[in-house]
Amino acid sequence: MRVPNAPTAPKVSLLSPDGAESALIARENAQEAPMAQPPAQLDVDDAINFILLFLKDPTVKRHAAQYGDPGYDVFLTNLIRAYLVHTVPPSQLQLEPMLHQRRQELEVFLDAAWQLCRRGILRPGVRDLQQQGNSHGHAGQGFSLTTYGKAWIAGTNPELIPIQPGRFTQLLAKASPRFGPGFLERSQEATAAYQGATYLACCAMCGAAAESSLLAIAVAKVGDEKLVIDEYTRASGRLKIEKRIWSGLPDPVQEEFRRYTALLKYWRDAAAHGRATHITEAEAYTSLILLLRFALFANERWEGLTR
Repeated sequence: MRVPNAPTAPKVSLLSPDGAESALIARENAQEAPMAQPPAQLDVDDAINFILLFLKDPTVKRHAAQYGDPGYDVFLTNLIRAYLVHTVPPSQLQLEPMLHQRRQELEVFLDAAWQLCRRGILRPGVRDLQQQGNSHGHAGQGFSLTTYGKAWIAGTNPELIPIQPGRFTQLLAKASPRFGPGFLERSQEATAAYQGATYLACCAMCGAAAESSLLAIAVAKVGDEKLVIDEYTRASGRLKIEKRIWSGLPDPVQEEFRRYTALLKYWRDAAAHGRATHITEAEAYTSLILLLRFALFANERWEGLTR
C-alpha cells in the first residue's frame, strides 16, 4: 500500500554501476530458461538470487527434479546441481565432478539460505508434516518456504527479484570518505534494516543518510562547519542548506538534485512521524536505490556542487 501524495520518484535506472546490475535478475518470457553466465566470484548475493529464481521459475527448478523430492522446497545439494546446469555450458558440464571440485565455493549457498531464513522467507525443515525429509536435510541442507515466503514469492514480479543489500553496502561505503562517518553509519543501518525486513526503519535511515550527505556537501562548499550546523538546526534549516547547495547550478542538475532529495526527505519525514505509513519492501528497496543513485550523483558532480 502506497502512502498517499508521495513525490514522484526520479526516472533513474535500477541498474547501478560497478557490477551492481546483478542486483536485478531479468528473466525472458521463454519456454526454456536461457543459459546464464556464472559470476567470476560467487558471493552470497548471487546465491540468494539463484535460490529465489529457483523457487520462482519452474524451468530452473526442473533441473533438480530428476534427483527426487526429499520433502524440502530447497534441498541444497539438488539446488547446487540446478545452479551448475543453469550456468555451465553443456559442452563443459561434468555435473558430479564439479559438485565435488567446487564444494568450498558453493558452500556460500548455506549462508544465502540462512539469510532468507532471517528475512522470514525460508525456514529450516520439511515442507509439511507429511514429509519425512532425509539425514542431509536434517543436518542443515533442507529448507522450506514459510507462509510469508509463499505469499512473497507468489507476489514478486518474476522480471525483477531484488537481492540482499550486500552490494548496496559495498557501493555506499565507497562514498563515505567524502560524506563522512555519519553517512556511513546511517547508510549501513539502512541496508541492515532492509535485510531484517524492517522497512520503516530502512526508509528512515535512507533519509538520515541523505541528510548527512547534504551536510557534508554544504560544509565542503561553505568551508565553515559550525555555520552550516547552526543553520541546519534552525527552523527550515534543511531547506536553507539545500538552497545553499543547488543555488547557481545549471537547471538540469538542480532539478535532478531536488528530485532525489524530495523522495528521500518524504520517506524520512513519513517514517519519523507517528502516523501509520504501511511502508512495504518496494518502498524500502526504492529508497535504497535512490540513496545509492544520489550518492553516485553527488560524487560525480562533487566539484560543481561544492564550488
